[in-house]
Amino acid sequence: MQYTGIIKRVVPFFLTFAVGLLVASLFVPLSAPSFSGLKSRIEHRKAKSERMRHARYEVMRENRELRNEVLRLRERIAEMESGRGYVRYNELPSIPMDSVPEVQGKRKDRKPRHPRHPKHKHFE
Repeated sequence: MQYTGIIKRVVPFFLTFAVGLLVASLFVPLSAPSFSGLKSRIEHRKAKSERMRHARYEVMRENRELRNEVLRLRERIAEMESGRGYVRYNELPSIPMDSVPEVQGKRKDRKPRHPRHPKHKHFE
């Protein structure tokens, strides 16, 4: 009878703990975690990181090329405006409009719209 006070406190704790585990097991697995796929996940992350690093270097290289092209075009514009190689609009050869061919062929008829989806319903 000396241990009845301890039993009254310990037994409800363990019962509550068991019920909590039962409820938790409905939502999450209570088994030990498996580390079998850990190595493959680490390798996948490393490969992804390497691909992203390579893509970043490619973007940086492309940006550098575009920056150089912009500078080259600005120099060319400045050169043209200064008179060295500047072509006036009036000096450009004219292209006769008769040389543009007519588009041949019949216009393709479209199927009619569904009655529930008329064209521009909100404008009617």
